[in-house]
Amino acid sequence: MVSYPDDLEVAAADYKKAKAAVEDARARVAESLLLHQMRSGLNQSKLAELTGFSQTWVS
Repeated sequence: MVSYPDDLEVAAADYKKAKAAVEDARARVAESLLLHQMRSGLNQSKLAELTGFSQTWVS
């Protein structure tokens, strides 16, 4: 006799997959933002070094 998973088991498995995918996406976005911030900081530092001026942002 073949046993089929019930709807609750299927939903729980789908939820776990979706949750893992969201956590992975969040980690990739955080890494991308960090790399962007690092590059921006490096670019600003290089610009300040080349020009002798440093930029300060005022909010």
